Amino acid sequence: MAKSMKQKKINFCVYVKGLRIKKGLTQMDVATKLGYANAQFVSNWERGQCLPSVAALTTLSELYDVKLKDLFGRYMDTLREDLWKKASGLM
Repeated sequence: MAKSMKQKKINFCVYVKGLRIKKGLTQMDVATKLGYANAQFVSNWERGQCLPSVAALTTLSELYDVKLKDLFGRYMDTLREDLWKKASGLM
């Protein structure tokens, strides 16, 4: 069933930040699980500065206890939206 046009999609950055907070994890906790030395990577994702690698999505889905399909879907929606903005000269 198609989503209502009025129903706003939650951007990936907002989504992953909410999942992290819901799990009671710090940005550093997530960074450590992904093998990063500092939390800047996670901070950048949550602020919409960049997206994680596709390889990191599997670990994030396990860490946040969400289906990889759902996480990847939001990732792709955000990527598609960002590319459209760039192509349209809106960024």
